[in-house]
Parts: sequence; C-alpha cells; structure tokens
Amino acid sequence: MSIKKNIIANYVSQIFIVVISIITLPKLIALVGSETYGLIGFFTLMQSWLMLLDLGMSPTLTREIARFNGGAISANNLLYFFKIIKKYFIFFAIIILAAGIFGSDFIVTSWLKTNFIPHDTLLKSVWLMSVILAIRWIASIYKATVIGFEKLVWISIFNSVFAILRFVIVFVLILNNPSPIFFFIYQLIVSIIELLVVAIYVKKLLPVYDKINSDVAYPIKGILKFSLTIAFTSAVWVIITQTDKLILSKLLPLSDYGYYSLAVQVAGAITLLSGPISSAILPRLTALESERKLNDFISLYRSSTRLTVIIVGTASLILIFFSKQVVFMWTGNIVMVEKVSKYVMLYSIGNFFLAIAAFPYYLQYAKGNLRYHLYGNIVFVTLLIPSLIIVVNHFGGLGAGYVWISVNAIYLFCWVPFINNYFVKGLNKNWFFNDILKICLPAILGSYFLSSILPLTNNRIYIFLQLCLVGLLIFLVSLTMSGDSRKLKLPR
Repeated sequence: MSIKKNIIANYVSQIFIVVISIITLPKLIALVGSETYGLIGFFTLMQSWLMLLDLGMSPTLTREIARFNGGAISANNLLYFFKIIKKYFIFFAIIILAAGIFGSDFIVTSWLKTNFIPHDTLLKSVWLMSVILAIRWIASIYKATVIGFEKLVWISIFNSVFAILRFVIVFVLILNNPSPIFFFIYQLIVSIIELLVVAIYVKKLLPVYDKINSDVAYPIKGILKFSLTIAFTSAVWVIITQTDKLILSKLLPLSDYGYYSLAVQVAGAITLLSGPISSAILPRLTALESERKLNDFISLYRSSTRLTVIIVGTASLILIFFSKQVVFMWTGNIVMVEKVSKYVMLYSIGNFFLAIAAFPYYLQYAKGNLRYHLYGNIVFVTLLIPSLIIVVNHFGGLGAGYVWISVNAIYLFCWVPFINNYFVKGLNKNWFFNDILKICLPAILGSYFLSSILPLTNNRIYIFLQLCLVGLLIFLVSLTMSGDSRKLKLPR
C-alpha cells in the first residue's frame, strides 16, 4: 500500500477520533462532574507513564518488521524477536497489575485530592485502572506489529471502531449510572475485546516459521543496544510531556485537575494530527535507508515536513489565536472558557514546536543512530525538570505552559539544526526556511489579522462556521506557500 493511502487512512481515523472527543468530552465532564473527570485524567496520565516500561521494544519491533519487509532479516529471526518481546510485555503486565493493587491505598490517601468521591469508590477505581492498563499494555505490542507491517488502513479502522466503543456507546450506559466504577468497568470490557481482535489479526500477519532453514542468526545484543537507546529517549519523552501533569495531579484538587486535563487534551489534538504522518513515514524511511536511496529519503523527509506544517500548523493557529472561541463552541460554558482557554493557547504553541522538532528523530531512527538524540534529550530534560518544579509550585498550570513553550523553542531553534546538518550535510537551511518558515509566517500573520477583525459572538453555530472559514483560509495560505507539497509528492 502507498504511503499516501497510509497517511490518508491515518488522518481519517485521527480526525474521526478527534470529532468524537469534541462531541463527547464536554458531555462527559457535565455528566460525571469535574472530580470524576479529573480521576479519568489521572488514569490517562498513568497510561502515558507506562511508556517508561517499554524500554524501546515497540519501536524496535516496528523497525525490525520494516527491515524484514526490506529483506534485511529472515522470517525466523523476526519470529524469534517477536517471541522475546511478547514474553517481556506479559511479565510487565503482571507487574503493572500488582503495583496497581498494592499501591492503590497510597494513591488514594496520599496523592489524589478529592472532596466528593468516597474513599472506597476511589480505591476500587484504582484497582480497575490497573487491570485496564495491564491489558492495554499487552495490546500495544500487537499494535506496533501492525504498524510495522504498514497495515495502517486496518489499524485506522480498528482505532475508529474502538473510539466509538469508548466514547459514544459509554453514554448510553453511563446515563443510568454515572459513577467512576461503572465507567472503568465498561472500559475494561472494551479493552479485553480490543486485545483479542488485534492479537488475532497479528497472528495472520506474522510470517510462517521456516522449518527447512530453522537456524536463527539474530544479533540480539546489537538490537537490544539500539532498543535501550530508544528506551532512554522514550523515557525522556514521557518526562518531557508528562512531568507537569504528574506534578499538577499532586498539587491540584481533582476538580481543578479535571479542567486542566481537558485543556491539555484539546491542545493534544496537535500531536494527534502529527501522529499519522510519523506512523506512515518511519517504516518507509527505514526501508529507504536500508536500500541506500538517499534522494528518495531526503525527498520524503522534506515533503512530510511540509505536510505536517500545513495540517498541524492550521490546527495550531486556530487553537492559539481563537482559543476562547474554540472552547466556547465546544462546551457552551463561559466558566469553562475562563478556566481552560489560556491553557489551550500555551500548550498549542508548545505542541506545534514539538511536532516540528520531532522530525530529526525520524531521521536518526531510520539511520539506526540515536546517540545525538540521546544527548539532546538529556539537555532538554536538564532544562525542563528544574524549571517545572520551580515554576509550577509558584504559578501552577499556566507556569507549566510557559515552561513548555520555552524549552521546546530552545530545542527546535538550537539543537535541531545541528542534527539535520550532521546526518545530511546542508539539509537544515532548506528544511527550515523553505519547508517550515516560508509556510508558517504568512499563515501566522493571516491568523493574527483575522483574530483582530472577526467579531465575537455567543452563537455557537456562528462560531463554528467562523472557525471553519478561518481554518480553510489558513490552510489555503499554507498550501500556496508550500511549493511542491501542493501535489503531495510522497514516494509510493
């Protein structure tokens, strides 16, 4: 399947999921209350921190499948590696389950701050969270396998179907019982079905064991070294993106944390929109590097950058310059606008920087050399963590938002140019000025102009039409300035 179809399929799926979230989340927070939604936000946070246990296994497996597709390793080698990783994930699923059950009392009594949810309800909710997390943890390795085989249309349909199960059908049930326990029981049932479906599909994708040539000559030490490098960078990624949320989950009451989680989730649409492109190009970049097709490699790298700037940039500018309109259109609640719109604006700026700064990682991942990515992330974390601890304690979530912008800006403008030029001599000048700045500047100026002249209104339908028009104009300006990306010249 072509990379264009994979990207389109990913975007259809992600847009569908975002639309469902837009429709359902305000209703969910109104139905269960801000405290219960804060508990759901804490559950989402814990799922993000589980990435620390991955130790780079998922992306390494995806890369090895891409190498298998390119003929670099045999079917037996791939099956051998898959078996090792599956055992690893099952082992840590048991650890996750045990940690959730035995650590639940500490979480309920010493971490979460609540006024209305009973202690017993909180305790049972944490137990259910641990079971769901363990199941989703195992499912993640099967999803990575599907991505490695570039079956992105299937995974897009799969994700869309389970988004319906998680975000839509739940309302039919929860209307009669809006307790957190009922919510998590329902999510548990959906997670079990999800694991079974993806595991059955992966069984069909994996190659047949070659009994004639049964010897396995697999450089497991070299692969694990690469995997551990990814593990560190993945751990740093979790620390980078989730530390502020972890600190605030301790400092804020669950009701306030619920509003903060809602705002961060809105701004998170930016990273969701960049995800389909990275999922589609990483296996292909790896294959092009294995085949030594340098020109196609650079062409894909730059074309996908322009595509990201156009799509992600359009969404970012709407959230940055029209955050109040977006939140009011979404919720129809003036109180919620005041509580979350500023968070949305700050995190949208930082997330846009983050989406663009991720591209040098794709380059290094495909080349199998993450050493400098490791160094860059060490510096990033060294700047981020002390700043967050100091600022969040004094200024709360807004302070975290400003830190998020500042550190991502330093990384993008100072470290990324070095990486681009180190791996492909002279790449960064054209990449930054022609593939990013040339597209962004006119779109930013246009967005600022539109935000200053468009009238404010409390008519949600009018706001929706207004934002659609604004988004279309920003998109067309970006597309016009993007040169050959108007034709989407992505390799098949």
